[in-house]
Amino acid sequence: MKVIPFVILLYIIWAPFRRLGWAVLAGFLCSLSIECIQFFTRLGKFETDDIMNNVIGVVIGFLGCKVIDRIIRWTIKRQ
Repeated sequence: MKVIPFVILLYIIWAPFRRLGWAVLAGFLCSLSIECIQFFTRLGKFETDDIMNNVIGVVIGFLGCKVIDRIIRWTIKRQ
């Protein structure tokens, strides 16, 4: 779940990442790069379940951003 803040930041500052596919791809590539660095530097283990968990975290973070975004837009629209 390390990538949830990363996805929230991307969602806020970069419009293409307001689509689930782009957000999942960015989170997957970020997680994969972290795992590869751990593998090649031998400072950790390359574990595929970490990648899967991080992708699930990306989806959770993305959905949270969507919910908050809709609440904010709904609140502004009502004023």
